[in-house]
Amino acid sequence: MKNALLIAWSSLLLIISCENPAQDSPNTEVVLPSPDTTAARGVADSDRSATGGDFTIVPGVRAGSINADFTHNDLVRVFGANNVSMTEQFEGEGEDPHVLSVVYPNTGNELFIRWHPDQPLKKIASVRFESDRALWQTADGIKIGTTLEELVKINGKDFQFAGFEGDYAGRCNKWQGGAISSKVTVSLDPKKPEVVYGDQKLLGDGLFGSNHPTAKKADIRVLSVTVDF
Repeated sequence: MKNALLIAWSSLLLIISCENPAQDSPNTEVVLPSPDTTAARGVADSDRSATGGDFTIVPGVRAGSINADFTHNDLVRVFGANNVSMTEQFEGEGEDPHVLSVVYPNTGNELFIRWHPDQPLKKIASVRFESDRALWQTADGIKIGTTLEELVKINGKDFQFAGFEGDYAGRCNKWQGGAISSKVTVSLDPKKPEVVYGDQKLLGDGLFGSNHPTAKKADIRVLSVTVDF
């Protein structure tokens, strides 16, 4: 009988303990609030962001909801602190770095914003995008992956680009008076580099025409887009 009473008493204590765990018990699981991971969610969530789904860049006017009057603080206010960061860019040996703001850092819609050197973080000089998952595009349809033939069609005529060696490899803003704005600069990349390096005809610091026979064979596409404000 004594043993039976002890067993019953122990069972009752166990039940009470389970129903009313101690608040300071070291085994009590603490669930922390999830961090805001908006900046890492990528293209899908960016499409529902402060751009309102508008990823069109109008040279000299706006990039989505970002207009020419935006400051860095405006970016933070509109897109949220978790969707805006800052970085530095070195463009030449011995030069001071440029401070850039980045909207949607580390996502497919990452947008780099360069500021005027005399008004850092206050006056936009240009914006740049380069991810092959970017929804950004210029008002006339230039985006990452646009082909050389498509650029010629958009421009309405042939144009020139820098050779695929040197500091400005593949860069193009020589639109020869065509329809593409002079505020738009693209970097081009041959998807068939063996063609370019095979005949050695699109290399060096010179300018080459979009109608060059080798250019047409090399499957040249847009690698990055910079739009001046």
